[in-house]
Amino acid sequence: MKKMLAPCSTMLAAALLLMAGCATQPSQPPQTAAPPARPQVDVDAQRRAEFDKSLDRWNGAKTQELQSKLGLPTSKSRQADGKLVWAYSKSTKTSDGATFSCVVRYLIDERSSQVVGHQIEGC
Repeated sequence: MKKMLAPCSTMLAAALLLMAGCATQPSQPPQTAAPPARPQVDVDAQRRAEFDKSLDRWNGAKTQELQSKLGLPTSKSRQADGKLVWAYSKSTKTSDGATFSCVVRYLIDERSSQVVGHQIEGC
């Protein structure tokens, strides 16, 4: 009987060693690719672009309509090409004490008294 136990105990010892070897190796989670990086969206630039586009509605409007909606311009000037420029500006202090300024310049065709374009600065 001793001869039969030896092969069984040897097989049992081998099985235990095999199981012990499996138990000591940490299981690793499957490798997954990192999600692609999201492009950084410049929120301020996007906001400016949307504001600029919203001002396109004034193109072709009569100066009387512009003035009735926005009031008198802060200043009037003339470009080198002779176009009249009406500037509307606003400054305000933010909660952290910084000054925020916005200037919108409307290009005016004097003959037709119509807005023919605009420029924004600091908005």
